[in-house]
This record gives sequence, C-alpha cells and structure tokens, in this order.
Amino acid sequence: VPAFSETMLKARLARPSEPRTQQGTYWGFSVRVATSLSRVLKEPGFKAGYDLSVGTARQGAVRQVAELVLPTFKHALVVLGGTQELEAIVAGDAALAQAGKGAADLFSLYLNCCPGQATASIRSEDAAILCLAYLHASLLKYGA
Repeated sequence: VPAFSETMLKARLARPSEPRTQQGTYWGFSVRVATSLSRVLKEPGFKAGYDLSVGTARQGAVRQVAELVLPTFKHALVVLGGTQELEAIVAGDAALAQAGKGAADLFSLYLNCCPGQATASIRSEDAAILCLAYLHASLLKYGA
C-alpha cells in the first residue's frame, strides 16, 4: 500500500479560460444569468458581441445535421426556448415586444434541433444536450 503522500496530487487553481487559451483545449461552455432575452442580446459576454446567434424552437427550420452550414464565427450564442418556447419569451419581454419582432427575427439561425419530437416540451437540461449534439460538428467546423 503506497504511503499517503505518494497518492497526493499537486495542483493549482487555474483561470477557467486557461485550458483553452494556453493549451487549445475545450473546457466547457459559459453560462450567464440575465433578467431577460433582450438583455442577453443587447449585452453580450464579449466586447465584439456574438457573431453567431442560434435560437432553438419547435417552430425553427428543420435541417439535417449533414446539411447544416454556419457562417464562420468566433463567439456563438445558443438560446433554448424552454417549456414555453421562444415566441412566448419574446412576447413577454417588453423591450422585444415593443420592437415588433418575432423570435425568428432575433437570431442568425432559428432551428428545430429536435425534429419529430413526440412530447409537448423538452426539459431544458435535455434540450441543451440534444441541441449541442445537433450543432456540435458544425460549431467545430465553422468556429474560428
């Protein structure tokens, strides 16, 4: 049996961006809390803003993964509609409702990531996995 000190690992606290910036390793996605969809779109998490925004909803366009083409991008935003769908979220956001735009008008792409779903809604934690799996190859291919 090895001594306790032989099984200890030396570690240091790293910035969340360090694996990506110094090693080129994917280290997960970022989550921000926002009080409204209009604030998410108006106050991006990057100085240059999002150069790709994807809204996901049952009403979105249906594309096979193999035919999904994205513009080249550096910073992508993927918005999941939740149980009430993005249309209801947009209608409930005073700033967006005043602009008179529908959910599809707010995004570079408006996609149905789960075509043929047989349920009324998909839980957010399941939708996140399904949509990221659907977008994965295209995000890797077109991300700068």
